[in-house]
Amino acid sequence: MDEQNWYIAAPDKWQHFSGCYLGQKLLSQYLNRYFSAGLIALLGIAKEYDDAYREGWSNRDLLMDFLGIFAAMNQSKYQLYCSFDSQKIMLNLNCRLR
Repeated sequence: MDEQNWYIAAPDKWQHFSGCYLGQKLLSQYLNRYFSAGLIALLGIAKEYDDAYREGWSNRDLLMDFLGIFAAMNQSKYQLYCSFDSQKIMLNLNCRLR
């Protein structure tokens, strides 16, 4: 893994983010939101543990997992918009003041 030139444009990072986001949104409808967040985080760690044998451990994958969980749990307060093309990725974070 190239630690110097890490780009958030890697599709794997967005798969981690969106998978955890959707998993949290779905599971929190049936389970306590904190329990489902812990379960999704545990699954993300297990996935990264499996990846460590093939590709190497990535803390950045875990960061994207946790950001996806956080975004799903705090959607009423924060809204994260993502748009991207072949050249750039644009992230916008909107926070409600009230």
